[in-house]
Parts: sequence; C-alpha cells; structure tokens
Amino acid sequence: MLIEQLLALHPQYDLRRYFLLEQSCRTYFTYLQLSNTSTYEKKSNNNDDASNVLVTLRLLRVLVRYPQQLCTIFETNLLSLPTVAWKRLIPQLFLRLNHPDSFVNDYVTNLLIRIAKDFPQLILYSVVVGITDDSKMRRIKSRDDNIYQRKS
Repeated sequence: MLIEQLLALHPQYDLRRYFLLEQSCRTYFTYLQLSNTSTYEKKSNNNDDASNVLVTLRLLRVLVRYPQQLCTIFETNLLSLPTVAWKRLIPQLFLRLNHPDSFVNDYVTNLLIRIAKDFPQLILYSVVVGITDDSKMRRIKSRDDNIYQRKS
C-alpha cells in the first residue's frame, strides 16, 4: 500500500525536479547574457571569469544529464547565448561531441560553430592539439608494438 502511494508520487516528483532544473537553466542563461554583454567597455575580472566558467560547466552538466527533458530551454537560448562565456570550455565541448544523445551532439556542434565564428583561433588551437596528441599516441603505440614483437 505504501509502496503504491510512493510510486504514484514519482511522476509528480520528476515533473517538479525538471521544472526546477529548467528554472535554474533559465537563470544561468540570463546571468550569462547579462554578465557578458554590456554597453560600456568592461575590464575582465577574475571573479567574473570564474563565475562564467562555473555557470557554463553547470549548464553543460545539465545538458549532458537531462538532454531530452530540457531540450526546449537549451534550444531557445542557443542563439542568444554569448559565445565569450564558453571560450574557456572548448576542450570540454569537444569531448561532448561523442555523447550518445543526438541532441547533445547537435547542440554542442552548433555552439562550437558559433564560437568558431567569433574566436576561430581558439577552435583551431584545440583541433591542432587534438590531432597532434592523436598522432603522438599512434607513434607511441606503434613503438610499443615493435618493442613487444622484438621480445616475443
């Protein structure tokens, strides 16, 4: 009897949790828009940078964990999202390109395209470093395989 009552509350709990997550995301998007767009020239502050990184990491974590439940809030805020807030998270964004959910892949791809339009040097650097690391790993593996074959 008690278990049935608890199971009946589960969908309501999920709705409440997703509602709160959606409100949090909406607030984070508003924060990013207000903190990264100003009418006057603003010096970069370390506290602002740390806050931006923290907020963008939280948004990325929510996107990865609940992509289908919160896709509408992310879709509506993609175009208004300032790319400057995400420029410190480019390596993390590249890592999320392998996510199993297609919405996450598409969202991260579109975000990286927008960042590439504003900061092409940052995207290029990450791609070159990724390719270099990959080829270096292949050389190391090849060398290790050769050593292993000689010992056998």
